[in-house]
Amino acid sequence: MQLTITGRHMEITSPLHEYIEKKFSRVEKYFKKGVDVHVSLSVEKMSHKIEVTVTVNGLLFRGEEATPDMYASIDQVADKIENQLKKYKEKTKGHKVKSSPWEEIKVVSEGEKGEEDRVLIKTQRYTFKPMSPEEAALQLNLSKNDFLVFTNAESDQINVIYHRRDGNYGLIAPSA
Repeated sequence: MQLTITGRHMEITSPLHEYIEKKFSRVEKYFKKGVDVHVSLSVEKMSHKIEVTVTVNGLLFRGEEATPDMYASIDQVADKIENQLKKYKEKTKGHKVKSSPWEEIKVVSEGEKGEEDRVLIKTQRYTFKPMSPEEAALQLNLSKNDFLVFTNAESDQINVIYHRRDGNYGLIAPSA
């Protein structure tokens, strides 16, 4: 496990570093190799905030907490991350590939909306891990996002999977 700890507007003390190492060593219980944990600590007024990103084999698990006590924030976010890892392991344990539910999905494209007064506020960059649509659906369930962009392992093309209002999934793929 590779652990990276950064502090914004604060110094990382030795006891704090050891406490974080102890709390996030539990991640190795779920994944033995290829675990990258990035912990970011910050203090703003009376709030001690911690943001944690765990990357395992291209999968991303994220959590954040803010409380008046840094150790309480660490405890709470460590529990969140562990619950996400446990949920993922339970879903993939004994996961058998059946007939694909993606065969019934129809892509509906909406026309471009002509609103020029919108401004780009946030940009995120990340590498796309090749995965099947079923894996992408599992990853989407683990995140709080409404959609996920991924490289389809079967076609080697960029696809988007999203939550539909009816509770199902939609898959956007380029035409052949």
